Amino acid sequence: FSGSAMAQEKGADPVTCTGDCKETAKSGTDAIGATNMLFTNTIMTRLAKLVAMRMSLGETSSQLTNMNIPVGQVSEGYQRKSLDAEHADSSLAFDGTGFSSGDEAMRKAVWVRGYNSIADQGSRTDGSGATVDGYDSITWGGAFGMDGMVTDKSRVGISFNFARTVVDGDGLSGLVDTPLSESDILSKQVAVYGDYSSDMIGSTPVRPYYLVGMLSYGSSAVNSTRVTGAALTTFARSDYDTHQVTAHVGGGVPLVKGKHVFTPNAAFQYTHVWNEDYTENGAGTLNMVVEPEDTDIALIIVGLDYMSSYSVNDGVLTPQMRASVSYDLASDRADSVSRFISQSVTFSSQGAEVDELAGSVGAGLTYSTPSGKWDLSADYDADLKDDYIAHTSRLEARLNF
Repeated sequence: FSGSAMAQEKGADPVTCTGDCKETAKSGTDAIGATNMLFTNTIMTRLAKLVAMRMSLGETSSQLTNMNIPVGQVSEGYQRKSLDAEHADSSLAFDGTGFSSGDEAMRKAVWVRGYNSIADQGSRTDGSGATVDGYDSITWGGAFGMDGMVTDKSRVGISFNFARTVVDGDGLSGLVDTPLSESDILSKQVAVYGDYSSDMIGSTPVRPYYLVGMLSYGSSAVNSTRVTGAALTTFARSDYDTHQVTAHVGGGVPLVKGKHVFTPNAAFQYTHVWNEDYTENGAGTLNMVVEPEDTDIALIIVGLDYMSSYSVNDGVLTPQMRASVSYDLASDRADSVSRFISQSVTFSSQGAEVDELAGSVGAGLTYSTPSGKWDLSADYDADLKDDYIAHTSRLEARLNF
């Protein structure tokens, strides 16, 4: 590649070689030599985009982790309570399932969940209009928790979540067709959650409703590898931690129509993500020192849930469907500042522009045993953004006692 040809490559802004960069190229002390140094300097913008893409992975991981916090259990349980209240004398009622706020026999529960998610992110643009390459990821993990009634109308609980995410960055357009970045992310999270349910029947003048809240802390250990060098045969590796705190508040109003329950709901979820600075190793003078900036996600979420219940072999089968739309008020890019380890010249890496609008659709099926002690659930959700889709499946078992 010639320096002029690379500088004119579509979507890449030329990066000027000054200061220590010029001295390194002039003296020939760089491991790849003065000629290949020109290649390195003109590809710096590409590296900046690659760093920006990698910075967004921590955000993606935190969102996947947060998705598995059990606030959705409250919505389903309250909808089922609504159906019980409406059909207290019919075969649709299922006393003893543990969801009735006045059920002294089953005021506690433990649960366990396994899940898997596959995501595909297409290329995007950064703040300057340059292209940030996309990635493919797969996540699998598990969660468990316990909760119990603290009053006749409220429940609190705690959950623990563990996940592994493997990410392959898309190849740099026009250079190679194979991934130039891979990340292996191990995540763990603890959350406390609770809910409040209004009276279902009686003389209350207020339409029945529920409120939910959650506060969580999570951390991820990120192990990344990127291909670099003139021949693209050198590997720069890094290990660093990323952290996130999340607060979620929401509520819904179940509307019973016969044996069907429609629940409009709304929520606000705020996540703060911060990454530790890190220094790459394994690539000599091509290693980079990266200082990521903190990012914020502030989601307004509105949705509609549907469920019904049917008696099956003295147990209860509960199908559910749901859809929601969210908007990110923060619209915060994952920017960072980087430099090569042998140089003092830094360059900024602008993260991809945030797609504020997102959507989610899903469906699930829950079977409650005749005694009401066990609830077995299977769920699927698809999360959608511009040029992004994630498919998530979950299996859960809940023991009420």
